[in-house]
Amino acid sequence: VLVCCSCLLLLFVEDSCSSSTFFLLLSLVFEDMPSFIAEHGVVKDTEMKVVDLERMLQKKVNFIGIESAQQAGKVQSAIEIGNRLHKTAVLSGLGALVISGFSTKLDMACFALGGLSVACTAWYMADWQFDPLCKYQIAPLGVQIPQTEAKELTIIERKDDRVRKILHTTLSLISGVVCIRKALHDGYLDNLSLWKKK
Repeated sequence: VLVCCSCLLLLFVEDSCSSSTFFLLLSLVFEDMPSFIAEHGVVKDTEMKVVDLERMLQKKVNFIGIESAQQAGKVQSAIEIGNRLHKTAVLSGLGALVISGFSTKLDMACFALGGLSVACTAWYMADWQFDPLCKYQIAPLGVQIPQTEAKELTIIERKDDRVRKILHTTLSLISGVVCIRKALHDGYLDNLSLWKKK
């Protein structure tokens, strides 16, 4: 129960406006503070906007403003996919751990949630974590970039994603182990072997 409550608290803090302070404190625990090469930058709505965005991502710019609505939409969609993978892995892993303590009637649901958690974590770690956008989130509405004339500007903020990786990886591993142990203990794998022989 304590583990579940702690993980739900982490999820809430990630979505809150004070998440920057939270990750700032945790980064002191896990490793040295990340150094940002630049404070902010703006991707102009020109033919070079894709190249400009990639250059700023590689430079680890803290705040990036995007003028092009089309490009901003693509960036938002990519970030949302990463967020959904993370949250699905966490919530399904928590669900599998909670259900595993109940009767065997819910075993199939436990296995499904555990498998979903492992699959989402595997996708995140094998693909999304290597995208430079995995380090960015949509900045709160109050954030503004100085010295810009753009009326509509989508701003993304660089954030440390080490905590979320630790969170969903740990939950996925635990839920996966619990599901395998439950399958062995309740004889599901033996039943599967007998079914194959038939």
